[in-house]
Amino acid sequence: MAVRKRGKSWIIDYRVNGKRYTRAVGPNKRDAIAAEGKIKAQIREGRFFECKRIKETTVGERINRYLDHFLGKGRRDARRVPRRRRSLR
Repeated sequence: MAVRKRGKSWIIDYRVNGKRYTRAVGPNKRDAIAAEGKIKAQIREGRFFECKRIKETTVGERINRYLDHFLGKGRRDARRVPRRRRSLR
């Protein structure tokens, strides 16, 4: 873990489970050191959950979501999409 200054702001840099995190804390070095200590304690206690959980979806759901986005753009090629889409549902 590291506390350093980037421009006018202090940042903390740390790794959890092989993933690197960098967080800007503010213009005060004491706040950065305190935030670093708090994160160290969370990691030690196993309460650090910075990562967002990804909702599991099927391939068909992903394709339908993509096609909804594609059709919403009003593209010229969108006329052909509903024909292919019927087989997915």
